[in-house]
Amino acid sequence: MSYDGFRDGFLRVNRVPTHIMTFGSWVKDDLSENNPKVIVIVIPGNPGMIEFYRDFMETIYNRLGCNVPVWGISHAGHVKIPPNVTMPALHSHEDLYGLHGQIEHKISFINKNVPSDFSVVLVGHSIGCYIALEIMSSYVGSQILKSFLLFPTIEHLALSPQGRWAKPLLTYFQPLAIAILFVFSYLSSRIQFKIVEWYFQGQEIAPCALRASMNIFDVCCTRKWMFMANQEMTLVKEADFENIARHVDDLIFYYGANDSWCPVSYYEGIKEKFPSGNIQLCDKGYDHAFVLKASRELGELVAGWFKECFIDEND
Repeated sequence: MSYDGFRDGFLRVNRVPTHIMTFGSWVKDDLSENNPKVIVIVIPGNPGMIEFYRDFMETIYNRLGCNVPVWGISHAGHVKIPPNVTMPALHSHEDLYGLHGQIEHKISFINKNVPSDFSVVLVGHSIGCYIALEIMSSYVGSQILKSFLLFPTIEHLALSPQGRWAKPLLTYFQPLAIAILFVFSYLSSRIQFKIVEWYFQGQEIAPCALRASMNIFDVCCTRKWMFMANQEMTLVKEADFENIARHVDDLIFYYGANDSWCPVSYYEGIKEKFPSGNIQLCDKGYDHAFVLKASRELGELVAGWFKECFIDEND
């Protein structure tokens, strides 16, 4: 689909058909005439359907004068694939869908689609921040220009207030949740959408977020994002302070004031560890899941950071 600079589609990334969304140039377009030679790449949280971030990405693209391509990549296996397209099964390819597999998935995407003479600004959200930091540690040189980390779940995820109830839910109640979704998967898409609307009733939710939520009814997708989430609880422990120290001048952290996935104490710890870093605490009341209600506001914020950083890089 393509209009007004927007396009989306599926590309096979690291063997997995992956939903990609772009504003500006499509990932396979000739970028040789593009100026500046910078691409913004958005890495989602979990569940990782990039459709959640459409309004957010569009705002960034527009506020940057429609001159900088903004690309978004879903997590491997989190979006329902088109008919007649095959996807590696979770039970025989767990390495593709776990946390480390998702990191390799994003690195593969960048390696195959970003020209070598382009720089990249990563925008991570939630676990996407953890992935962004891992990507930065994998690149030697200057291709990754900056990373903007929104509501970053980069440490002690299972010990956070939200993690304390999510971990047992993922461990013990996942089969029940999958069974319920299996029943719902046989409902018509119209009824499924009504269920999504009912769940969010009384809230002004972005239409793109409602559409993205429909992927929850695909059991194969839900198994994969739950599998990833379970690994997050186990693997996201101590923050990688050594990696952060190496790149601290190229990072902006943005914590929520009432975020039960990464509470204020995590912000305070990072701020104390890196007093000279750009580590901010939200004073606007934005939720961790900002894509539901505040995509455009956060898009404005990120576009402002980009302009500041890019001007600094060229002074």
